[in-house]
Amino acid sequence: MINQSLSICIPTYNRSKELDETLYFVTKFSKNYDFVKEILVLDNNEDDKAKGPVDKYVKKYEKLKYIKNPYNIGGHENFKKCIETAKGDFVWILTDDDVLFEHSLETISKYFKEDIDCLIINWDLYDQSLNELVLKDVIKSDKIFSDNKNSLLSEFYTKLTYVSSVIFKKEDFMLLVDDDLYNKYTSYGLTCVLTAYSIFLKENCKVVYENIPIIKQRGSNDIFLSDTNNFYNVFSKGMNLFHKDFLEIHYKKDSVKISKKKTFYFYILKNLINEKVYKKNFGLAFSSAYYNYKDIFTIKILLLLIYITPVNILLFLKKTRARIIK
Repeated sequence: MINQSLSICIPTYNRSKELDETLYFVTKFSKNYDFVKEILVLDNNEDDKAKGPVDKYVKKYEKLKYIKNPYNIGGHENFKKCIETAKGDFVWILTDDDVLFEHSLETISKYFKEDIDCLIINWDLYDQSLNELVLKDVIKSDKIFSDNKNSLLSEFYTKLTYVSSVIFKKEDFMLLVDDDLYNKYTSYGLTCVLTAYSIFLKENCKVVYENIPIIKQRGSNDIFLSDTNNFYNVFSKGMNLFHKDFLEIHYKKDSVKISKKKTFYFYILKNLINEKVYKKNFGLAFSSAYYNYKDIFTIKILLLLIYITPVNILLFLKKTRARIIK
């Protein structure tokens, strides 16, 4: 029987209250599982606010370790430092406001006795307070196991931008993730999806998907993405770049196209309509979406329809859809 260890890494910045809640559940639920080798908190704050929550648990849980960066090295450099510092065979990066279910570690524990390279996990999306479920089973899929990188790209596409969605071998990250590409994607916030699909390039990469939700993710908590320019820099320009690059590094054209289409419908479509209906920054949003997605004919036509459709009709369609869903 294979016995592999896991490092749970929590990079943190400016979320001491949420970090406290994250640590409460991670430490409580992990104490009885030997496969969890360590819980690392890597602090990017200029002050000591994160140390308070850590100090509450560090004396009771010997697996918990705190590392203070000398200065704010940036989120994606902190992710990378988490991986480089980890001593476990596998690395699981949790954002500092994620919350585990009571069943989470028990559910994934069986995979650390198997010969796998990567574990994709499902999660539920909640509101900021974690009181209301917004979306259940964010990446619900019938796919349980795959060693086909193109099948994985078609199925999970760019939902794997969520930091906590992939648990992977440390050695695979060190060997397969190109430093130049990693640095290239930091400005787009896409190092996580880059990491996943770089690892899937490994020959006969054994990837397992767990469909039981493992994490409660807080929604509407990213001030950076609430800015239209930032949102479209990530999900339009950045995603277009991602699909171009991965077409060049041996992903098939059909799977790249499927991934790009799904990306548009999941991230862009609703936002673009809202930008027009609520008279925000539709010009900027439309220009970016059209430039980066016009290579897909059906999306190009849809974008033009949104552009010429009067606001009152779009608003009527939104309200009608909302009533149908209810």
